[in-house]
Amino acid sequence: MKPMFSLMILLALMATGANAELTTNLDTTFIGIYASQTEAICEADLNQYATVSLNFFVHIQPGELAGDAITASEFRVENLPVAGAGGLVTPTWSTTLAIGTIYEGLALAWTQPLPGPWAYLGRIDLFVLSAQWVPADTKLRIADTLDSFKTALVDADFIEHLDVLGTTFVLNCSGTNPDAPCVCDVSTAVEDASWGSVKSLY
Repeated sequence: MKPMFSLMILLALMATGANAELTTNLDTTFIGIYASQTEAICEADLNQYATVSLNFFVHIQPGELAGDAITASEFRVENLPVAGAGGLVTPTWSTTLAIGTIYEGLALAWTQPLPGPWAYLGRIDLFVLSAQWVPADTKLRIADTLDSFKTALVDADFIEHLDVLGTTFVLNCSGTNPDAPCVCDVSTAVEDASWGSVKSLY
């Protein structure tokens, strides 16, 4: 993923002629998964022959990213259902500059900065064919890519920000599992796949 992500940054750089730099450790900007475009609901029930949309946003805390905007992102989603006899998985991103897969690592880039405070990345539609496709309390989360081991955003000055926070999202939430609460949680992804610094946003 590292060469691919570098290519995405290069494409955006070519469009504007900027120079790339590197910085780390943001505290409040994060990548979120939501059941609607109101950035409030982080759980959904899957029903047979119905579609659930997972909407992806970057919340940009004013003043944290140059231009309060992004030009690229890199992340994956842990525990996302796999397409097959149980259901269909259809991604639709807000850019055609997309490399990789959401399961192992996805790099997205935009030739024009995508402004905050809520930058819309796109969505993944889950169409359920079998009621047994996804177990109760399946907890999705934004996670580091499997090859470059990072969750990253690139701002309007083409500075790469690492260790970006990501939210969780629960499918078929029972409301009784303390490990998969029906609320919008945000965590810091780290390379050993443990998740710390968990706090409720709502």
